[in-house]
Amino acid sequence: MRILIIEDDALLAERIQEIIEEAGHEVNHALTGEEGLSLAEMESHNVIILDMGLPDMSGNDIKKHCETPPIMCRYWCCQPALS
Repeated sequence: MRILIIEDDALLAERIQEIIEEAGHEVNHALTGEEGLSLAEMESHNVIILDMGLPDMSGNDIKKHCETPPIMCRYWCCQPALS
């Protein structure tokens, strides 16, 4: 499976990419909406994981141009486990 991550937080995207690749899938990553659209046009992806809050354009704008319906993420929330 080919997965495209469009996420401006490089550390978060790197971790997501590691998890997906460990599961045996191929991953492309874009830091901006413009870069993500370019990758989406150049290559076919089965899944697009899309950050809604990108610095150069909104996730909704990107969604309008993607053939693959993206999984849209408004924000990521990580909290430490309570002891």
